[in-house]
Order: sequence, then C-alpha cells, then structure tokens
Amino acid sequence: MADNSVNNDHSLRELVAQTFVIYMKTYALHWNYEGQKFFGVHSMTEAQYEELAAAIDVLAERMRAMGQSTPVSLRQILESSHMRELREASDEQALKDLAKSNRQISQLAASVAEMAEKVGDHYTHDLAVSRIGVHDKHAWMIESFFKAH
Repeated sequence: MADNSVNNDHSLRELVAQTFVIYMKTYALHWNYEGQKFFGVHSMTEAQYEELAAAIDVLAERMRAMGQSTPVSLRQILESSHMRELREASDEQALKDLAKSNRQISQLAASVAEMAEKVGDHYTHDLAVSRIGVHDKHAWMIESFFKAH
C-alpha cells in the first residue's frame, strides 16, 4: 500500500457500506413503490441502482488496492454504516428518506475527498468527488417529485 493513500479504514469502508445500504433502499423502492408517481419512481430508481452497483464495485476495489479488507457480510455492511435501513418502501416517506440518504452520502464523500487530498491520494480523492456529484444529482431528482407546479 502506498504511503500517500487514505489509510483510514473508517472513511472509505463507511462510504462503501453506505453506498451498499442506499443501493438496497433504492432497489426496495423500485420494487415496492405504489401510487401515481409509480412509473417515474420505478424508472428513476432503476437507473440509480444500476449506477450504485457499479460504484460499489469501484469503491470496494479501491479499498482492496489500498490493502484494506472489504465487508464480507450484510452485518458488516450495516455495522460500518451510520445509515439506517428502510422499514417501508411503498410510500412518499420512503422517497424522502432516499433523498436524505443521498445527501448524507454526498457529505461523507466530501469528507473522504478532503482526507484523501490531505494525504495526496489523488485517485481516492477523484472517486469521492465523483460520488458527491452523483449523490447530489440523485437527491435532486428525488426531491423534484415533491415540488409544487
């Protein structure tokens, strides 16, 4: 492992874990959401969970390249994440929770980016910065369902 990498198991591990939790939340909404907005929510969440699956892989591979272990169980993922699971995924509250969770991950990614920049870990910095943009966009798209016309 390079000396200039983010060697804080907490930061990148938490980003992987939270990305996995939001992936599951997004999938749950895709499967279970009901109501007038069904088609829009269904289509949007499909695009989002596909992007999240790819991101989980890239982030976890970065951890491995840095010599860190990745979570190997759902229990470890939940223990590494401060994000709570959905209890219900068929209503507006679940959509609002998903938007809030995207904002939360964006803030975590910003923290990871700052830490990586401080130690000169350019690749991790770039990965984290890209996650900020993705999660901000996901939150904006979800929040747009609640805007008055």
